[in-house]
Amino acid sequence: SVLSSHGGNGIGLDDVSFSRLSPVPMSVSAATNSPVCEGSALNFTPTTLGGSVSISYHWSGPNSYSSNSSLPSITNVPLAAAGTYYVTATDLLNCSVSAVVPAVVVNPKPAASITVTENTGVAINDKITCSGDSVTLTANPATGMSYAWAAPLSSADQIVGVVPTSTTVYNLTVSNLTTGCSASVSETVQVNPKPILTATLTAGMIVDSAHVLTSVDSNLVLLSAGGGTVPYNFTAVSGNSKFRSSISTNQKIFTAPANSSMYVYTVTDVNGCFNSSSITSSAGNPTNIA
Repeated sequence: SVLSSHGGNGIGLDDVSFSRLSPVPMSVSAATNSPVCEGSALNFTPTTLGGSVSISYHWSGPNSYSSNSSLPSITNVPLAAAGTYYVTATDLLNCSVSAVVPAVVVNPKPAASITVTENTGVAINDKITCSGDSVTLTANPATGMSYAWAAPLSSADQIVGVVPTSTTVYNLTVSNLTTGCSASVSETVQVNPKPILTATLTAGMIVDSAHVLTSVDSNLVLLSAGGGTVPYNFTAVSGNSKFRSSISTNQKIFTAPANSSMYVYTVTDVNGCFNSSSITSSAGNPTNIA
């Protein structure tokens, strides 16, 4: 403030006096967007009343947090960020006030995962299956959650069944019904092609460019495999059929006595994928069954 007085020295300086500015009472408080989910953003907003502009701020809190921003934010917030924070406001006259920020709550994301259940291929439940075989996908955790399966699926069920014909990536979002916090996860199911097996019933003998075989039995079965991944393993799974001879890696000969029986054969490739073919041997009337 400026005060004037009478008298003078002709210059007027002795007519002027100065007094100290009185500080303006000041208070500070702060708010946050708590509760927040782990991995989201935690934002702080101060409110200051009084004081002399401009106001600067200092924030401190859990996990060694420190900031001089007027509007600080913790991105990708960890669980360790939960707890009590403090804010100090300082005005132009270096007057300071402090306040405790309301306790911050950081809710954890669900520990989302997908369990793949399948029983084909070389090993079960190894996320490797054969084309056209059934696979079960189970979303975790099992309780207190909602589920959203994305393309190629569209389901809100915890457990879904699929029949993939090629390697497929399955995507899932799990949300906590209480906190609203969510997490996404994906799982790849590798799909191997199945071999194809053809069984051909031939009476008498089988002839090709390299082999001439004469059967002592009434009928012979030529098994021919393709597709899948070599090498193949051929098996007679029903009927009194026995291995007779090998023509090549993908062609084998089995006996098939003519007793009106159905014979079932399988071919299994190196990936554990298999396929079957059936044929009926009937005396005097061989019948091929696809």
